[in-house]
Amino acid sequence: MRRLGHSVERFSPLEMEQIRVASGTDADELRRMHIDNSPPPPVLADTIKRYKAYDDARTTSDDIRAGRPIDAQSVWFEPIITRLSGWPAERALRVCENVDLSGHSRQYGNPAASEADTLSIGLPDLTSGRLPERAAVFLTDSEIRALTGREIPAAQRPQALRNLLADAVDDLQGDLASRIYQGAERSNKADVRVMSQTFPDMPLSLAEKTLAQARPVELERIVSENRLPLRIKSQAREVNFEAATARAYDGFYHDERVVPDTERLALNTLRTFSDSFGEMRLEVRDGTYDGPLRCSVGPDEAASVRRLIRDEHGRYEVLDADNRSLHAPADFYEALLQAIPEDKRQQIGYRTGQGRLLKRWIMDKTAAPAERRFLLAEPPVRPVASIETVELVRGWPWPFGEKPSKNASSSCFQGCPSGK
Repeated sequence: MRRLGHSVERFSPLEMEQIRVASGTDADELRRMHIDNSPPPPVLADTIKRYKAYDDARTTSDDIRAGRPIDAQSVWFEPIITRLSGWPAERALRVCENVDLSGHSRQYGNPAASEADTLSIGLPDLTSGRLPERAAVFLTDSEIRALTGREIPAAQRPQALRNLLADAVDDLQGDLASRIYQGAERSNKADVRVMSQTFPDMPLSLAEKTLAQARPVELERIVSENRLPLRIKSQAREVNFEAATARAYDGFYHDERVVPDTERLALNTLRTFSDSFGEMRLEVRDGTYDGPLRCSVGPDEAASVRRLIRDEHGRYEVLDADNRSLHAPADFYEALLQAIPEDKRQQIGYRTGQGRLLKRWIMDKTAAPAERRFLLAEPPVRPVASIETVELVRGWPWPFGEKPSKNASSSCFQGCPSGK
């Protein structure tokens, strides 16, 4: 991985191994890529891009805390101070296009705030780290106290506000990384735009690679009819699914990147390789017992039902069929163990309190892209990838079902105790 050069130089060996395994890139594929001097396969390139976006999001938080400039186009940062708990209800922030407060402006906080209650700042000053200093002077002693929760000497107030803003950005890491990633995915090509309309989550690298396989007549139809021909659409669906399985697996490494497919991959792994659920139905929902269904396993008419309710912090509370709480919020894998009947837990060899070991077992079972596809595919996606799909996403055919080197996923699961 290190031989990929500047594209991965910011990452630690652990992160590079996570990128390799999450993308489903076999070590032999890397060697072939270096021998042929070919570019990274599209799914590997996309995974690197996603890791860069999360790294940029972390760096942005660090820069805010240190008072360093952030990206000049960080419009998303403008309203954050007005959304802090304790921001005065009568106050507003106006962000102007230019340093001299000329040009187009946007206002946050109280839309009816008077001029005296409005802090005005140019976007260049805001992204240069000057907002905390301006706000420290603009706000009164009592308003600073309401924001920070304590008395702070005037000289220390700018840093206190920097810390508050950085903490708020930390809470937005996932959304911020997504914004950064999407910003790098834009394309002015008409055919790519049509592809994105049909498959909004398809990585740019895969969209371009798929369209490169299109015949001239198909490319003409894409632009003239604003739709994908059936052959290209079918191929795009298959390669886009491969990228989705990589994102699902990446959620095993980083809780803030968990998507419903991460949870579904875990549930289907348990259902396929064990009898953990028996005739029980298990649902994962957002927010409340009747919130949006993220994924489920088991028959709708099951007599026994367990619900895992995901909160805003990524923790899961276990409820029974009558929506009574059975266990306080915990991480997903510990909540799974709490939801599985005791006799079934004994069969798989894990007990409550061993959620990390269960997670590691699931990661080992699903390290191979072929396993992920088999566990997640639903019609019309095929349970086994075609040679054409594998060539598109990984650059050259490799044996289906062959897993990365032994314990590949275990070696890059930081902090995990020894497995079984």
